[in-house]
Amino acid sequence: MDAGIILGILSAMGFLVFLGIGGHILMGYEIIRKISKAYEKGEDVKELENKIMNKSHLTNTLEKITTFTLTSIFLFELEKQRYVLDVGYMILFLVTLTLYLVPNLSMLVWATFFGATVFMVILWIWRFRAIKEFSKAFIEELNKL
Repeated sequence: MDAGIILGILSAMGFLVFLGIGGHILMGYEIIRKISKAYEKGEDVKELENKIMNKSHLTNTLEKITTFTLTSIFLFELEKQRYVLDVGYMILFLVTLTLYLVPNLSMLVWATFFGATVFMVILWIWRFRAIKEFSKAFIEELNKL
């Protein structure tokens, strides 16, 4: 096999590993984005609230809670989980720098690091989109009070 194909496969594996670990975070950001848009348009958000309750560690004991509070708690929960991925990514970065000195392993580790980097960039883009929609829908509403 060609070295480029092997590096491409390893890079894709690095992306898929981080996607498997953080895919639920991406789904959470998408739910926050959807609930913020629906709230801003005045649409019913009950179905999206139920998705948040099902996908988060929040229990059903939180019954009568506002959409803003529920969404902000879920966003905070996602941020805690994202920090775990950030720590894992920094460890991978340090391992990559350390193994850069070993000639036979350097390209294999760099390929995995590149795949993880692609995922982290996607994660940051989705994060900013979700926070932008959240602040547009809820923070401006709070400023009016």
